[in-house]
Amino acid sequence: MQLKRVVSGKGLQRARAIIVQANPDRESDSFRFDARYYALIDEGAMKAVVGLKRRGWFLTEVKHLAVPTGHRRKGIGSLALTEALGKIRTPLACATIRAGNAASLALFKKQGFRPAEGFEKDNGKVVLMIKAMQIAGRAHGAAPKKASP
Repeated sequence: MQLKRVVSGKGLQRARAIIVQANPDRESDSFRFDARYYALIDEGAMKAVVGLKRRGWFLTEVKHLAVPTGHRRKGIGSLALTEALGKIRTPLACATIRAGNAASLALFKKQGFRPAEGFEKDNGKVVLMIKAMQIAGRAHGAAPKKASP
């Protein structure tokens, strides 16, 4: 499986359908592509979708991690998230997850995200998850390793 950027109109339509299917309580008309979207592709089929939106020099938001119903509970979401995190070049990553979505909360925790804050949104309680990123072999803000003599 390979994570590829979704740029074509047909690819974006398929990604949108997967995201809307994974969020049935969300009105499909309210969905906007306001991030860079990537799809985990296997044998020509889109197995997962994830968006990344840079919020500033220090923060990238993980948006809309979605796996079609028939492909869930197989590690595909975890693989998509791992691959997407590898594309982040900011010192922090964040995601907002519905408090009742235990599977997503567990997945993000497994990937090193920690709950920072909970708040109410239009459609219920949401948890803000934060992760300090490892870039080029070191955590952002850490001093570079000295070369061995």
